[in-house]
Amino acid sequence: MSTPGLQGPAEAAGITLLELLLAVALLALLATLGIPSFQRQLASSRLSAAANDLGSALALARSQAIQKGVRFTVCRSLDQSECDTGARDWSTGWIVFQDDNGNRTREASEAITLVAHALPADITARGNAPVASNVSFRPSGEALQAGTLRVCSSAAALGDSHRTSDLILTNSGRVVTVRSSPVLSTCPNPT
Repeated sequence: MSTPGLQGPAEAAGITLLELLLAVALLALLATLGIPSFQRQLASSRLSAAANDLGSALALARSQAIQKGVRFTVCRSLDQSECDTGARDWSTGWIVFQDDNGNRTREASEAITLVAHALPADITARGNAPVASNVSFRPSGEALQAGTLRVCSSAAALGDSHRTSDLILTNSGRVVTVRSSPVLSTCPNPT
């Protein structure tokens, strides 16, 4: 005789301990496979963002030089108000300014158009000799110097063939972005 409201073993709802352990193991396996891919995507996105920021600053300086008919300069900056003439490292940030006297160094009277702060710790940006500390554009839009700025990530998640974006500045003032590979995680200077 069955009692109303009570269920037998065949009608019990819920999951067993074995089913729960299997689900947890499957979730752990999926997370193990997915996390490295996510880290690689995150590192790649940070690299692209840094390269795009620097490329955009160069494009802004060029367009402002053409539009206003005066020289504009992009230079490395430690304090986001003066140009840094030290090592080739653009990772500390940069500024775009109207270079009224054409000396490629910002004077107090020269207006800053853009300020970019330091890059993330695992991203470096360095220029070869012609663009080691600044890039300047004439009112015609031409660059005073041609060179290469390398934006590089030392993130372990990226392989040597995916860790850089080189911004190649031509004499015409145009910037071409290419991936150079392979590049070691030490992120050497461009040549």
